[in-house]
Order: sequence, then structure tokens, then C-alpha cells
Amino acid sequence: LKLLVVGAVPDPDGLDLLLLLGWFATCASLRSLATLGGATLRHAARVVPAPGPPHPDPAVARLLVCVGLCNAACCAAGAALFRGVGPHVLGLLLFDCAHLWAGITGAGARWAAEWADRRAGEGGAGGAVDVTRRAIAERVAYASEVATGALTCAHLLHVWTLHGLRFNVIDAIIALNLHAAAGGAARKVAERRRAERLEDELRERFELADEQDRLKAEATGDVCCICLGELAVDVRRMGCGHLMHASCLREIVERAGSVEAAKCPLCRATAVDGTHDRPSSDDEAAEV
Repeated sequence: LKLLVVGAVPDPDGLDLLLLLGWFATCASLRSLATLGGATLRHAARVVPAPGPPHPDPAVARLLVCVGLCNAACCAAGAALFRGVGPHVLGLLLFDCAHLWAGITGAGARWAAEWADRRAGEGGAGGAVDVTRRAIAERVAYASEVATGALTCAHLLHVWTLHGLRFNVIDAIIALNLHAAAGGAARKVAERRRAERLEDELRERFELADEQDRLKAEATGDVCCICLGELAVDVRRMGCGHLMHASCLREIVERAGSVEAAKCPLCRATAVDGTHDRPSSDDEAAEV
């Protein structure tokens, strides 16, 4: 695909080829750094040293900021250096910058959602605000991921338009990449819809803990058995009576595969109605 971009430049000379090579190498390096920084931030948000909510690693945060600034500089430099090649080729070149911006935004939003979720688990006066921030960050992350897939599809269609349909190996490569990008975007949309349906089901089948439940948990020192956070904000009551954060309950249901199959981690009762599975005849014979 990069060779097609080079081939679209009219009468390229040695300097043009050198500039394009440097451009692609710089964009690839920035993309690698952004991927590394985003993965590190997501890992740091999940593995939290007690006590307290997670805080971004200053080095990684600075790395992502530097990558964003370098990406903006590359975008401006590319627009200035390649302005003579025409809008179509310039759009192909600047695709890498737009794709990188979407990736950085998605990585930061995913970390922000994890950060707000942990802060909500810590309780305090700002717990409800943190729940709202988590929801907003999840929407931004979802929009960034879908935008990444849409940009990739638009880029491939643009390349295909410039190259033309010739029914050769290059057409097959473009078609395969387009199918993969469209399939990835469709999976993101399907995952988001499943998550929204699960949220609705959890709200319908598990009632919110009332003030008396929260005060009792605070008096006895009870915490969420999943994240070990205070049971202060966005707490749901399971069928067995145990309390848990809504996000932690969602994690249990996702691991079980369905709401009906989910069980309380403390008493092993079914999460919906609080009943215990009857032991089988084999288990009873073994106990005897």
C-alpha cells in the first residue's frame, strides 16, 4: 500500500523518495511508541498498588504527550512539504497522522475509564462524579476505536480509487485489508451493543443498595470482594444479599457468560436469586 502511495506521486525524483521514506519511517516509529504507551497505561490502571486509585506513570504520560506533539508537527510538516502532490496524495499521506490521533485518544480514554472506575470504588464525595466520568470516557474510547476502523476503511477505499480495479494481487491485498478493517469496526459496534444490553439487564435484575445497606457495610467494614473498594457509590445487591459495585458485578457476569450462570464469589449462590446448586448424587455418595 505504501508503494501505491509512492507511485501516485507524479514523476518522483530521489529527493521525493527520500522524503517519503523518512515520512513513513517517522509515522511508524510514532505509532509504535503510542501503542507501547497506551498498553502500559492500561496495564497500570488495572494493576493498582494499595491503597488509593491509580495515577499515570509520569514517564509514560510524557511519552504520549510527546508523541501527540510530534504527530502534530509531522502533520504540519507533511502538509507543507507535500502540498504540491495534490489533495488525493496528501490525504493518503496524512492518514497516518489522523489514525495515530485516534489511537492516542482511545488509549487515553480507556485509561481514564479505568481510573474513574477505581476512584468510584474508593468512595468519597466525588464517587457519583467519577461514575459519570467513567461513562463519558468509555464513550470516547468507543468512538475512537470506531473512528480508527472508519478511517482505515476510507483510506483503503481511497487507495483503491487511485489505483483502479485491475483484478490483480494488489486488488486482493486491498480487499483483504478492507475486509479486516470493516470486520474489526463491526465487532467493536457489536461488543458495545452487547455491553449496553448487559448494563440494562443488570439494572433491571439487580437493585441498587439503599442507604441502610451502605451504612451497615460501612459500620462492619465490608468492602467489595472484587476490587476491595468501599461500598459507597453505584452498589448493587445480589440475590444472596451480598453487595458489590456494578462494574465488578458486570465483570463477574461477563466471565460467567450470562446473568443466570453468574455466582456470588463469597457464598457461591446464584447472583440472581441467591439459591445454591443442589449437590449431585455422585457428590452425595462421595461425601458419605
